[in-house]
Amino acid sequence: MNPSRDTTARTTTTGTGVTPDVTRLDLGAGWHAAVHHTWELPAALRARWDEMALAYGDRGIFLCTGWLQTWWGVFGVGGRLFVAVVSCGEAVRGIFPCWIAPDGRLTGLANEVYYDFLIDAAHRTDTLDRFLEVLARSRYTRADLPYLSRLEVGGAAIQERLRRHRYRFWTWEQSYGPKVDVTKPTWEATEATFHSRLRNSLKKGRRRAEKEGLLTFEEVRDPGALDAVLDEAFAVEGSGWKAERGTAIRLNPEKAAWYRGISRWAARRGVLRVYLLRLNGRLIAFDLDIESGRTLFALKTGYDEQVATRFSAGNLMRCEVLKLAHARPDTHLYDFLGETFPWKLEWTPDADVCTDIFFYPPTVAGWTRYVRQYGWKQPLKRSGQLVRFIRSFRISRT
Repeated sequence: MNPSRDTTARTTTTGTGVTPDVTRLDLGAGWHAAVHHTWELPAALRARWDEMALAYGDRGIFLCTGWLQTWWGVFGVGGRLFVAVVSCGEAVRGIFPCWIAPDGRLTGLANEVYYDFLIDAAHRTDTLDRFLEVLARSRYTRADLPYLSRLEVGGAAIQERLRRHRYRFWTWEQSYGPKVDVTKPTWEATEATFHSRLRNSLKKGRRRAEKEGLLTFEEVRDPGALDAVLDEAFAVEGSGWKAERGTAIRLNPEKAAWYRGISRWAARRGVLRVYLLRLNGRLIAFDLDIESGRTLFALKTGYDEQVATRFSAGNLMRCEVLKLAHARPDTHLYDFLGETFPWKLEWTPDADVCTDIFFYPPTVAGWTRYVRQYGWKQPLKRSGQLVRFIRSFRISRT
């Protein structure tokens, strides 16, 4: 930060013994920013933050302070928090949840779920301009914004402002989060939208399973039963090839801490849904979900590898989840989250597109890093002046 224009306030929060670390910036014309480097946030700011997050609709659950703070507590080791709060007068106009990764880049607080900035819609352009000014004063030469949804305004808006301020940037799109519509008049109508191969697999799998014993399906919402349920679920998830490769949740302390932490947070909010499929009382598949508004989001699915060789326990379990969601008029969508794999498209062809944006400031250092990362051809292709010159040259030759 520029010490001649920025001041850092460090005051102890009453009763916590924790010292907040805040960098305050005067942006002129009544605008100012506070960059928070700890989670010791004023209660009024937390309330405003969650209010703005939930205004984003069902996906706003992933922008709430509790979700992001839980993520930071697990994955933020070695980095520095960079939550920029942009205000005009006394009104908070935008909150930009970011952090400085160990490699020095500034990136969004996102864990492979929908991400966006929290911006007052009536002041979007001005607020984004002030945020870019905050970044310029911070002197970071690279920033990454992951999982910006095409259906939200932040992704398109930030690209427009980056162009306006001559930032060099690169975007990468991926199909993301297939969604099953469960609002059809009947379950048969919903099932008819599945791929024929999947429908046949479900019928055969159910017949084979029922020959082996009794299938039971249950939903768990009781916070008191959560730890025992997660212990059982993670044991099933790590029973096959994931255990052999060392990728099972129970073998990865970070993954285990994340799923347990976020499950407890969601359970306290009353939005956690754990679905269990059992065969003769033995757990063979589970779905760890979060319900927000009219959408059921699938955070984690696991199943018994041994059972999967005889019939698809994971598919049978998910079919039961969708049946239950269809029976509830307040639930409209089941969102798979994550990358769009072929097996997900057997359930639905409807998916979103998320965009990652990598941008570099209009400085010598920013331009240099951009050229090193993407080569000299890409900057020239993006140069509007060069494109116009080539077109006029071709016309003159013709």
